Amino acid sequence: MSQGASQGADGGARVGVPQTGPASGPGARLRRLRLERGLSLNELSRLTHYSKGYLSKIETDEKTLTPGVAHRCDEALETGGELAELVARVAEACPYRGLSAYEPEDSRWFFGRERAIGVLVGWLAEHIRGRGPLVVVAPSGAGKSSLLRAGLLPAVRRGALPAVGSRTWPAILFTPGERPVDELLARVGAAVGLAAQVLGRALAEDPAVFAARVRAALNGPRTASHVPNGLRKAQDHANGAGGPNQMSGPPGAGGPDHANGPGGSGGRGRVPGTERRLVLVVDQLEEIFTLCGDQAERRVFLTAVHALAARLPAGDPARGPAALVVLGVRADFYGHCLSYPDLVASLRDGQLPLGPMTLPELREVITGPARAAGLTLEPGLVELLLRDMGVPPELDGSGAGPAHEPGTLPLLSHALLTTWQHRRGDVLTVEGYRLTGGIGGAVAATAEHVFSRLDAHRREIARRLLLRMVCVGEDNAETRRPVDVRQLPETHFPVEATAEVIASFTAARLLTADADHVRLAHEALLRAWPRLREWIHADRVGLRTHRQLSEAAHEWEREGRDPSLLYRGTRLQTAHDWAAGGDAALTAMERRFLDAGLAARAAERAAVRRRARRLRHLVVTLTVLLVLATATGVFAMHTRQTATRQRDVTLSQRIAVEATGLRTADPALAAQLSLASYRLSPTDEARGSLLTAFTAPYANRLTGGDDVNKVVFSPDGRTLVTAGDDGVRLWDVTNPHRPREPVAFAGDGADVESVALSGDGRKLVTAGFDGSVRLWDVSDRRRPRPLAVFAGRPLPVWSVAFSSDGRTVATAGDDRTTRLWDVSDPRRPRPLATLTGHVGVVRGVALSPDDRLLVSTGDDNTARLWDVSDPRRPRFLDSLTGHDEDIWAVVFSPDGRTLATGSDDRTARLWDLSRPGSPRSLAVLRDAHTGPVVTVAFAPDGRSLVTGGWDHTAVVWALDDPANPRPATALNGHSNTVGSAAFSPDGRVLATGSWDHTTRLWDVSGPIARGHTGAARAAAFTPDGRILATAGDDRKVRLWDVTDLYRPTPLGAPTGPTGTYHAVAFSSDGRILAAGGEDETVRLWDVSDPKAPVGLPTLTEPTARVRTVAFAGRMLAGAGFDNTVRLWSLADPRRPVLTAELPGHGNAVYSVAFSPDGRMLASGGFDNTVRLWSLADPRHPVPTFTLEGHTSAVYSVAFSPDGRTLASASFDQTARLWDLTRPHRPNVISTLTGHRAGVSSVAFGPGGGTLATAGDDRTVRLWDLADLRAPEPLAQLTGHTDAVRVAAFNPGGGTLATASADRTIRLWDPDAERVAARICALAHPGITRSEWERHFPGPAYRPPCPAPSS
Repeated sequence: MSQGASQGADGGARVGVPQTGPASGPGARLRRLRLERGLSLNELSRLTHYSKGYLSKIETDEKTLTPGVAHRCDEALETGGELAELVARVAEACPYRGLSAYEPEDSRWFFGRERAIGVLVGWLAEHIRGRGPLVVVAPSGAGKSSLLRAGLLPAVRRGALPAVGSRTWPAILFTPGERPVDELLARVGAAVGLAAQVLGRALAEDPAVFAARVRAALNGPRTASHVPNGLRKAQDHANGAGGPNQMSGPPGAGGPDHANGPGGSGGRGRVPGTERRLVLVVDQLEEIFTLCGDQAERRVFLTAVHALAARLPAGDPARGPAALVVLGVRADFYGHCLSYPDLVASLRDGQLPLGPMTLPELREVITGPARAAGLTLEPGLVELLLRDMGVPPELDGSGAGPAHEPGTLPLLSHALLTTWQHRRGDVLTVEGYRLTGGIGGAVAATAEHVFSRLDAHRREIARRLLLRMVCVGEDNAETRRPVDVRQLPETHFPVEATAEVIASFTAARLLTADADHVRLAHEALLRAWPRLREWIHADRVGLRTHRQLSEAAHEWEREGRDPSLLYRGTRLQTAHDWAAGGDAALTAMERRFLDAGLAARAAERAAVRRRARRLRHLVVTLTVLLVLATATGVFAMHTRQTATRQRDVTLSQRIAVEATGLRTADPALAAQLSLASYRLSPTDEARGSLLTAFTAPYANRLTGGDDVNKVVFSPDGRTLVTAGDDGVRLWDVTNPHRPREPVAFAGDGADVESVALSGDGRKLVTAGFDGSVRLWDVSDRRRPRPLAVFAGRPLPVWSVAFSSDGRTVATAGDDRTTRLWDVSDPRRPRPLATLTGHVGVVRGVALSPDDRLLVSTGDDNTARLWDVSDPRRPRFLDSLTGHDEDIWAVVFSPDGRTLATGSDDRTARLWDLSRPGSPRSLAVLRDAHTGPVVTVAFAPDGRSLVTGGWDHTAVVWALDDPANPRPATALNGHSNTVGSAAFSPDGRVLATGSWDHTTRLWDVSGPIARGHTGAARAAAFTPDGRILATAGDDRKVRLWDVTDLYRPTPLGAPTGPTGTYHAVAFSSDGRILAAGGEDETVRLWDVSDPKAPVGLPTLTEPTARVRTVAFAGRMLAGAGFDNTVRLWSLADPRRPVLTAELPGHGNAVYSVAFSPDGRMLASGGFDNTVRLWSLADPRHPVPTFTLEGHTSAVYSVAFSPDGRTLASASFDQTARLWDLTRPHRPNVISTLTGHRAGVSSVAFGPGGGTLATAGDDRTVRLWDLADLRAPEPLAQLTGHTDAVRVAAFNPGGGTLATASADRTIRLWDPDAERVAARICALAHPGITRSEWERHFPGPAYRPPCPAPSS
């Protein structure tokens, strides 16, 4: 590490002045040596015989200083070989940092973010006078940490800020960790020369006092008369003489600005206007949410950094803030930040979003470090890297538009690191890159290589250690966390072996470590290494339990082991059960905390027993003894019942969480566990798990056999054929949720690579790895009979297809041909034709539905289109090009007009074959898969396509607009390649076959309405509850038939404006739909026929964005950012009339709601208030009361069905219930807490006994309102992957709809018994005794669903 940086305990760096960067590279050194000797470039050119232009480019790092040139320059400048030695040193250093962030000392290798550095420095310059912190917001993997560390700080040290002496200002960079306030005080104290305790007392007194102490330590007295000449010269030099790349020494290193250290009198005698600032960079601010569990400490920390960056009070002699503060935060924690006013202000006034790089920037990321290190990139390598990153091939070099997904940058860096390790001399080669496994595989390959070289004992240590570095939050988000190696228990982590494991992973740059802490180098490792993904998936519940235990133990230790902080009841039992599971490795502190809780429980129980004994000793007569005996018996029975109830509650809560974690891997078992936990004890956790049983795509698993290579449905949909390495199986899927045991055959030969059924479903053809093609009679599904065996050449046949009339079979294989066979006599197949032209293995073959066209695909990256109207004389039509690698899969759409192909290049493509003689590319389906796409299949209606591949995932695409396909659903659960997929003839079931030896039958339908291409913000039911309207950022209003909540069906889509919609509402008769949005209007449609909405006049009176609309009969209310509520009469919807305007709110109005009788209106807004209006005369509304109490914007208001209660939701993370029985004196009844971010919506169930709240924490919560003064949580509904914007009950109460920024609408059944009945109708197979005992230790085996009748 350079002189300017020392590693912190959290993996962050304490930055002084890095001694690297452009000013210290070989080119800069050559320039300094030349100037020291008084030579011009012309003179050096004559001495070395290299051109002036070439030498100039070396000095500016546009060209690399090679060993030969360095040797000539050493001779000309008489350096004694200094330059040659420097070049040799640089050549041995890898310029790529893999998954690790670039540190300040790596600035010479940091390229591609020059524009962002310039913007950030410019913004920082504007904050010199004090405008609060800057906030850099970026997705994980966008390069935020590297920008701050290797970009911003070295730029400041080079004098980029327009302030005298700014290059010598002390700089600190750190991450908050578990104790952000302690970390801040320690870092700031060390930088300014004050004890952390002194700063802590100042902060406790007043944040302004804290900032003043820091400023005083930095600057001291400010009298110009004491400025020595040396300082003035240094300041003049800093302002121009030294140039922008000149670097100075670290604070306290003897420079004129630091004569007396970082604080104290170092600033004595400073010229006015040269006040020193602290440059404070807080990276990974999200750690205050993921690692710090104390909300009060978060607020203190944010208040402190805000005070350091704030403008001084009027009259203060200082000229600016104590510090320039930059905060770096992950974009997915943006919602968390909005709960803290100081951060909201910073985000509003100083937010720098860091997005994907442009193509030129991305090229510079690849080529710049190589150029600086004297390395050469083999031709074609850059293009190969860009393609594997998913850069669209049509993207030009203009720099316009993003070129990649943000999360791929660390994967690119790691691939370059491993390519450097495979370099040939000083050349990075294509072959070396391919050896790494590519962008997607390099990280996994490196991690797997390191792991596989460990022995069994050290592998287990590695597993435990890596899992401790994963933090699973309450919202299931995964982040990394540092691990203190000093706290690791030696029983599970022997010192020497653990050190070897850490060293192995650190050497591969997968971990970063300092003296005490170790952490994952980047969160990309959480996604890129399948083995780690599987570990996390298998132990998600344990990881969350351990995190909660660790946080509680730390708090207990900090508070002097306060007994009141010990776990009790169900939390204690859950932690104890987990710790006793054998896989827990508790630290000494965690063990002390848990033991103390258990000891406290034992003491309490002993006290109970002692009290009982004392009572018995008081009994002096037989009668009393008899009474006591009776009482003791009753007490014992009560105690046993209480213990059993406590055990059941604990088990119920634990199993509910486990079920959620299992939902992807085994949906049927997860659903039954949810129901069993609810039956055991109806806790709110269990109810929530039950109600969310169908939030993930539901599937049954078919097990048995080897890798599954092909799945095919029979034409009647009653049989599923699976073919694999151990033969063929026929499954009876008449009831897809109760598939019957299969009939197996063809298992005595070679692996079956493909299978196809004739159009009548009576004949089946298989293709084998040995080159054989076999024909079978399967008219009797229970007794398949062989008909014939035929073959071309003894080479693998990869694909086979049947013509629709069952008379022709097409095969494709390793012999680079496609063959047509006449099987009209199934016992005597005859060759018809051989189709040639591919220059590699032929992987796929497909026949069009009318049997007139054939397409073959292969390893030559092409698809070849043939006219096979006469199968004896095929006619070549065209070659389809566009894929960059082998094409595995091909399929025709049901109408034969569209073709889909899947390729090793990780994309699928759609081709328009409406004119077979002139096929054209229609669309590229990219960015959904991280590995080769090896299967494609159309839905029967042609409106959906499924793709599957090596990334273990199947993706269903919506083809409403075939030229613009969009991913609708990702189906996860397989643990190996998805080799084949097929829809059932009715389109209700999707089968996926995998090399994990399983086939899954997915319910294509589900309680999710997909179609929005942007965040969904609004949802409303018609009064009869049969139709749902939704709207959002995609500028579309959509209507859905939700008669069956598990099969929402799209209806009409009203046409409208060009902006986001924020609200929708139906009139009381359901015939009029209103929508308000960004275009400052309210749009109206007649939806009497929901399949063909008709536009009505648009309401244009609003003067700003409309955020809310609501109906009462034919009266419409609307409001928004012009702070005004408006009322319109729609008695004649073709002639709307504005009847009233209601000013009063001091800021934007976010929500309006009418009381059930229409006589009262409530409005809530950004002024933190709810206002009530009397509508006794709708043309003259009267304000009646203002409800105050929320501490942030009110996002939603709703009346109870009886009109006696009002609910409000606020971004202060609460909902409130207000008593309206006295409208002129309403009061708050209760406050509902629990959401971990702002609450965006409230909705009453039809009977008023249930309330739903939705929030930015991605959850929906249900509340029991039996007692309005103490609402009880009923359930927490999870499944949305982004903020939930709105919740709405249908009038019958049987459906709850929620709209989310994740672009989906979810439909929920809030009735637990109805959901239970559905689980029992679908779940298969039933939970076994062994599964029960594994999950429910203690209670007797009690399957939640009765066994189906035979």
